[in-house]
Amino acid sequence: GMGLTSLGLSLWTRQPILTAWSTPGAALLAATSGLALPEAIGAFIVCGLLIFAAGASGVFEKLMDRLPVAIASALLAGVLARFG
Repeated sequence: GMGLTSLGLSLWTRQPILTAWSTPGAALLAATSGLALPEAIGAFIVCGLLIFAAGASGVFEKLMDRLPVAIASALLAGVLARFG
């Protein structure tokens, strides 16, 4: 649903519109400030491909199983506090 609404609004307004927010999206926006729109879009696509590859390979799951939940929560809280 979020993808369809983002796509529909982006096509309608002819500019990128996101109807969802995520931690990776926040990090991407913070890291790409000052870049041209095509470069930011390319970075977003590469980031998505890397996330897909990490999930499909199973490596990410193995790493996350070894990480204590408290540390993972603290890392997420730090990202949200920094970019939120």
